[in-house]
Amino acid sequence: MSSAPRRPAKGADSFCTPEPESLGPGTPGFPEQEEDELHRTLGVERFEEILQEAGSRGGEEPGRSYGEED
Repeated sequence: MSSAPRRPAKGADSFCTPEPESLGPGTPGFPEQEEDELHRTLGVERFEEILQEAGSRGGEEPGRSYGEED
């Protein structure tokens, strides 16, 4: 092993800001991974809206629960 002091490689802090070529070929504006993340996020938001709508409609029968017989 060398006893020379270790210096950070050129661009060692580049992990904070990805360079355009790191996105890969064929990704003009939106990388596929980000697109998948967006779809998941939008799906979760829509699911929350549906739950809120269902909760607001269910005010007529508060406390009703279903058992195994139902």
